Amino acid sequence: MDKITRTTLNKLLSKKIFISTRPHDKSKDLRDLFTAVGSNVLELPMIQTKVLPLQEKDKAIIKKINTFDLIVFTSENGISYFMNALKKETGSHEFADKTQIAVIGNKTARIMEGYGCKPDFISSNPNAAFFAEALAKQFKGKKKKVLWPTGNISPDIMTDKLGAVADITRIDVYQTVVPKKIDQEIMDLITSNSYALIFFFSPSAVNNFVSLTKDLIKVKSLKCAVIGTTTLEACKKLHITPLFTASKPGSKDFFESTVNYYKTLNA
Repeated sequence: MDKITRTTLNKLLSKKIFISTRPHDKSKDLRDLFTAVGSNVLELPMIQTKVLPLQEKDKAIIKKINTFDLIVFTSENGISYFMNALKKETGSHEFADKTQIAVIGNKTARIMEGYGCKPDFISSNPNAAFFAEALAKQFKGKKKKVLWPTGNISPDIMTDKLGAVADITRIDVYQTVVPKKIDQEIMDLITSNSYALIFFFSPSAVNNFVSLTKDLIKVKSLKCAVIGTTTLEACKKLHITPLFTASKPGSKDFFESTVNYYKTLNA
């Protein structure tokens, strides 16, 4: 984002209502950024995550955690749910010294560090395919034994991309579900067009939103913005046209993309 004064930011965003579809309590950083310039971010969670009960074969895999050369995390949820399962099955959050850790993004890296483990490989690109391809280039000679803890609806990108150069094991440690309740007051703002933008951060959020609101709104008229190409593609399949697409997943980057959108709109 180009240099821009606080006065201009307030002029662009003040009193606007933005709606975040992130899971409950995951929008604090985004809300703080928008609140600082006089706008408001309301939470309308469109996905909910919860622990996925492990099968005996999965428990056996976790108990042999120190036999893996590399553990790959593609999300914050993957870390938190896996580390809880690791503690439950082994009594600690520790890995063998030889076991390396790879993650996507600095925020995910910080979460890993919170468990006392500094990642050996951090991808700055949020795209899982890019992450896998970059990892594959690190493998030389002997096939590494890789563990990938993830969610039940994650595409099999890591397995597909790394399968030729590594012995990769996928384990689903959490599940993504549709929230049971939806905030009616926020839905009223949407149906009455009393909002600025709805933010979508994943294909699941888009699909769940349309499923829950298909009888209430016309999706073609939805004012929204998204992060990433996969979320954009999910919108296109449902005939939703985002007003802009942010390339990076961080709250700061998404805030700056929003500012740039309104800056261009008001030019």
